[in-house]
Parts: sequence; structure tokens; C-alpha cells
Amino acid sequence: MELKVSKVHSSELFSVSDVQCRMKIARAEEYGGSSYEGELEDKLFYGGKSLGYVDVVLVPFACWFNTYEIDGNFSIENECPKLIALVKRCMEKKSVSKVLPDPHKVYDFVGDLKKKYRVEFW
Repeated sequence: MELKVSKVHSSELFSVSDVQCRMKIARAEEYGGSSYEGELEDKLFYGGKSLGYVDVVLVPFACWFNTYEIDGNFSIENECPKLIALVKRCMEKKSVSKVLPDPHKVYDFVGDLKKKYRVEFW
């Protein structure tokens, strides 16, 4: 079987507008129910005083935030300040920070993908 891809549209892969929409949902209670930021309240972590399942699932995505912000020309910290504060607290834990890629390397990786496939994701 031969697979041929003539052109990949950014909307088929991922778009910054998707990220912006998700960030708005993460902080906005107007969508009904609670938000990620609302759930965090004044707790240090979603798990309370220590890392919980939600924290462990969320933090790996934080490595991509720098890429979203640069290419999308927006600030996740402005959109979701409590979420970014949580990510920073999680990254202070050596067990977390040592296993995650550097955000700048992720950005470089995305740049390499753009060049290789001659596509703009955003």
C-alpha cells in the first residue's frame, strides 16, 4: 500500500485558534459547569497539597505552550494565570522537570516539521 500526501492543511492538523478556544474554555465558567481554573481554586495542585492525576496528565502539554504562544501570538499566562502558576509549581519538582522536554526544543522540533513538510500549522 502506498500513501501519498499532496498537501496538508493546517486546519487538519492543529491550529492556534483551537488552542485559544481551549484556553478560553479552561478559564471561563460561562460555558456551564466549572472551569479548570475554577476547579483549581486556591489549591496548590489539582490533587490538593500534592500532585494528582490531573496534574500529571496536564503538565506534559505545558512543554508546547511556548510554541503556541510564539506562533499564535498570544499569552497563555494572560488567558489562564492559575494554570500557568500550577505548571510552574509542578516543574519545580525534580521528578517532573527532568522527564519533560525543554519548551525551546519543542519549538525547534515544530519548526523542523514545518520545513520538512512545507506546511504552516497556524
